[in-house]
Amino acid sequence: MSVVTRLDSAISQLDTLLAPQTRGLLSNAAVNRSVAAIEEKKAENDAKKSTMTKTTTGTATPSTTTDETTGWLLDAVSKRPIDPATGAAISQKQWKKLKTKAFKDREKQKKEQLKAQEAARKLQAKLAAAVSIQADASLPTATRIYVRQAATFIGQRVELRGWVQYVRKQAHVMFVELRDGTGSPPRLQCVFNGALCNTKDAILLNREATMIVFGTLVARTANAKDARVCELNVDYYQVIGAADADVNNIVNDSALPQVQLDQRHWVIRHERTAIMLRMRCYLTQAFRDFFYSRDMIEVTPPTLVQTQVEGGSTLFPLQYF
Repeated sequence: MSVVTRLDSAISQLDTLLAPQTRGLLSNAAVNRSVAAIEEKKAENDAKKSTMTKTTTGTATPSTTTDETTGWLLDAVSKRPIDPATGAAISQKQWKKLKTKAFKDREKQKKEQLKAQEAARKLQAKLAAAVSIQADASLPTATRIYVRQAATFIGQRVELRGWVQYVRKQAHVMFVELRDGTGSPPRLQCVFNGALCNTKDAILLNREATMIVFGTLVARTANAKDARVCELNVDYYQVIGAADADVNNIVNDSALPQVQLDQRHWVIRHERTAIMLRMRCYLTQAFRDFFYSRDMIEVTPPTLVQTQVEGGSTLFPLQYF
């Protein structure tokens, strides 16, 4: 496959990923402006209320009793919490809002705890009922392939090794997107049925786990969203390296930019970022091929400085010539 063809394929994939975001860009911007205006108005009103409260009540007289909701000291006269920022007792209406919010937060926390306990109970029940699987010796020997070769082995039993990109678990079937760094897109859908979904490895399977799968490649209908022409019906597999469940929460759609920068080695495993890196690779290769075809060479001269850099320990003498 030529560099231009691979670059066109990468651009098409990126267009598919970005199309929904582009369509909603204007509407999202309008919503953000409206939300910003509402928040600004609310901040002004809160500032006015705070000023009025301080003017009306003056400096409060703290008591030794602490309010359970806010953790602030109570005013000895009004028996209302004293805001540390203003030094005045908050109004009865503000106190009521804080109590309501605290109550909702407690109820939400209780529901989350109950949900986590129920999920843990179900997980333990599944693990207790887990089964073991064995490879079927009567099946033909599998051919080791890469994702980029899948389309040429339809109807044959193959062996594929890679990392788990996505996992979708249902009642009696499990879909695993396995990537090995090749192909366009660089992943193959593997379908697990029956007992293959009820093993301990399948129950605890998470993204970025490494595994070996065996099965038969079958044809599938391509569409505008997924141009792949085949998928793998798995008959046996092995999990070589398990991944912790927390891997799903390290970097997600709501992660702040600083978190994404700190966890860059996770971000580049996402499909959108990986496609951008592939485009950069193909473009760089195209430039190099152009100049190599004209008998030019690539030179990488050293960058030497005589001034102090950010880390003083990195400054050292060098006899270059």
